[in-house]
Amino acid sequence: MAERKNKKKVILGGIFLGAIPILFLIYIVLGPILSVLQKDLSAEEMYVISDGVNVRSQAEKTSFKMGRIEYGTKLLVYKIEEQWAEVLIEGQKGYVSKNYIGTPETYYMLEGLFGDERCKKRVNKTQYRLAILRYLKEEGYITKIPDEYKEFFEDEDLNKEVFQIFSEPGKSRYNSTAYGDFDGDFVWDAAFVLKNPDTEKKLLVILSFDKNEPLSNSKSIFEMELDEPWIFIRRSAKGNRWYLNDKGTENENESDTEPVKTKIKIDGISIGTNRNRNLKDPVTLLLYNGDKFEIHEQDL
Repeated sequence: MAERKNKKKVILGGIFLGAIPILFLIYIVLGPILSVLQKDLSAEEMYVISDGVNVRSQAEKTSFKMGRIEYGTKLLVYKIEEQWAEVLIEGQKGYVSKNYIGTPETYYMLEGLFGDERCKKRVNKTQYRLAILRYLKEEGYITKIPDEYKEFFEDEDLNKEVFQIFSEPGKSRYNSTAYGDFDGDFVWDAAFVLKNPDTEKKLLVILSFDKNEPLSNSKSIFEMELDEPWIFIRRSAKGNRWYLNDKGTENENESDTEPVKTKIKIDGISIGTNRNRNLKDPVTLLLYNGDKFEIHEQDL
């Protein structure tokens, strides 16, 4: 009886010893595959939110450029360290700048922001796109989320007031965007006309950017509702001449004051109708006076 038990132990021991090399071979063959699968399962899905971003072989700006991916490309992001994201694109690993990719929510919001394809070119910088979304969130607004993405948002969010950006043809004198140093701090600001597509309500919003962190730090410095048909804007560069409130010269023959045009010392925003070339509609100048923005009517 004891002899039979010993034989059984020897057989089991032999099977165990024989299984070790087999298990080792399985680990050698399947280990890397399982590691990749585990890495893929833990990766985060993100999208390119800039017009395009370069893909590098290493997390260095001077490393080999593998290619370029366009706005809306879906990525698997393994990790983000400092300024770089390790990503998987169509089965190939690479590195992209973290500043030009965003979460699915950010991408879906951007898709709802652009009222037409031209807007993507007019709002071409990532810092502008993110700043508009930041403003909308802070004010309790939302963009017109496409139907295929609505399932990723709460009903409470989808019931918020909707705003988008629409643009005029490229040769238009006035449009829905303007860029310049509107508050005189030597850092360029961005002005946008946001439109509620359901009510036709239009807001003029001026956003200011932090000099050191323009992608992540912006704020609204002015906003006003626009009235039809004065719903378009353009930059008026400093040095241009405009009629300014309470600025005039004494007429020799009359006791009243005649308005004169004065050179503006910082960039301003001209608010017009986009019919100015044909109908010569009067325009309005929005100008910062060092303390606040003032409206200067031009139909004098």
